[in-house]
Amino acid sequence: MIANEHLKVVLPLQVAKDSWSGVTMWSVRTEGGFRVGSRLLKGVSPPNIEDFGPFKTEAEAGQLAERLTKHIEEDWPQKKRRKKR
Repeated sequence: MIANEHLKVVLPLQVAKDSWSGVTMWSVRTEGGFRVGSRLLKGVSPPNIEDFGPFKTEAEAGQLAERLTKHIEEDWPQKKRRKKR
């Protein structure tokens, strides 16, 4: 499947609050509910992201969501068009 066909399942990215044994952490999830990861770094020049979370603060998760959203909207491979004969 072409990447742009998945946009409705990926965007908008959501910052989610997770709790484990009383510890609150923040993560970024796709519209489909999956945690974000390196699989979203498609295209010619993806951003250099070393940490996909979980994060200690909501602000850190929000920054990651913004960077990934910008990358997905602007740099993901476009659907190939067929030439008419």
